[in-house]
Amino acid sequence: MDLHNIIHQSRILVVVGSGGVGKTTSASGLALYAAREGKKVALLTIDPAKRLAEALGLESLNNKPQELAVELTQPGKVEAMMLEPSETFDNLISQAVQTDSLRNRLLGNRLYQLIARTLGGMQEYMAVEKLYDLVEQNKYDLIVIDTPPSVNALVFLDAPRRMYTFFSEKIVKFFVKEHEKKKKGLIKKLKDKAGEIAIGVLRKTLSDSFMDDLMEMATAFQSLFGAFRKRGEVVEKLLRAQSTNFVIVTGPDPLRVDEADDYVKALRKLNVQPDLWIVNKVHETPIAKVVFDEQEIQKWLRAANSFDEDISNQKTHTLCHELNRAAALAYDLRSRDDSGLQTIKALLGKGSLVKIEAFTEEVEDGQAVEQFIKALRMQR
Repeated sequence: MDLHNIIHQSRILVVVGSGGVGKTTSASGLALYAAREGKKVALLTIDPAKRLAEALGLESLNNKPQELAVELTQPGKVEAMMLEPSETFDNLISQAVQTDSLRNRLLGNRLYQLIARTLGGMQEYMAVEKLYDLVEQNKYDLIVIDTPPSVNALVFLDAPRRMYTFFSEKIVKFFVKEHEKKKKGLIKKLKDKAGEIAIGVLRKTLSDSFMDDLMEMATAFQSLFGAFRKRGEVVEKLLRAQSTNFVIVTGPDPLRVDEADDYVKALRKLNVQPDLWIVNKVHETPIAKVVFDEQEIQKWLRAANSFDEDISNQKTHTLCHELNRAAALAYDLRSRDDSGLQTIKALLGKGSLVKIEAFTEEVEDGQAVEQFIKALRMQR
């Protein structure tokens, strides 16, 4: 499937890759490209590096969608946001807990605050919730997800499965009463003799206030287990659906190609096959190796400065040496990138390849996105 079909047939685009390969620029460029094709797009970054706002000309990004300037997106529309895990968790609690008093108690619970703001993996779990919420809104033609660098992105991709497995097989069996006579809920377990002994020991060890917070949070969370499980199951199906496509971003140099190779192997273990490869910073010139001659250089110098006929041999020799060194480096970079592209083509499978030529000068992030979109259009 080529780039045009991927953009027009996808409901979700998941952009993955290691750090420093232009992943955020690529995600931004794909979102704007789709908008200029008439799509209404949500652009969500899970990457805590917070570079997406700069790339899109915004002062900052937060959990709430911000519409980009019309001149950047017309005839379509892009709403960009950055995942704030704790705020997303609070929103989930507000929606899922049925009574105001329980909701307020849970949001103010010190143990909940600790979990929501510091627990490892919370970013990935809340990314699942945010994606679920965006899909449920049913207001976007396309959702583009800018994931964190490699390892965390793999955690995100596996988070839905771990979420619904955890809440369906472990926690629910312990906390929630399925049959009064056969199974006990948490509160009943805590009230039996063994539970009282355990609570007594824990109170002495962890303090009364901690145990009060724990019991209050556990009681409140009983009503949330079903919501967590449902979200995990829905997002798992979404990430495996035909309308979800994966974009891997890399560079052509040996280190990036090796990283991409390892990453693709890990993705395939999760039954994920990248549909599009974006290879950034590709050197495509010069076509042949160039060698400069000192006499030729001296002619150029005299032609460029007709008032100074006294050009020393040393000056000519030095300039010729530097030009030849630069030409050799450019050719070596071209040869290196050609080799990297050949390796990547062997890894493609049924995926498509888009090459983005290395920019000739340093540019601002907004300019980089525009350069990226221009390069995409040239490869249609």
